Amino acid sequence: MTDQSWAKHVADVLRRNGIRLFATVPDYIVSHVLDELWADSECRVVTTTREEEAVGQSPRRPPRRLTSCLIGI
Repeated sequence: MTDQSWAKHVADVLRRNGIRLFATVPDYIVSHVLDELWADSECRVVTTTREEEAVGQSPRRPPRRLTSCLIGI
């Protein structure tokens, strides 16, 4: 079994930097980070079917692209 502590570390870094809204096209690897974010009541995770949908989630500022499957807004 793989050590999943890296996913908690990534989620912690995102939260420390004030990112609380996430739009995602989930895949297996990103799902480990998403599990951490979904468990946090202060974070909002929106699942989309295409990356183009995710970009439209925040009208106030441009998205901070993290990967092709997870976008912090």
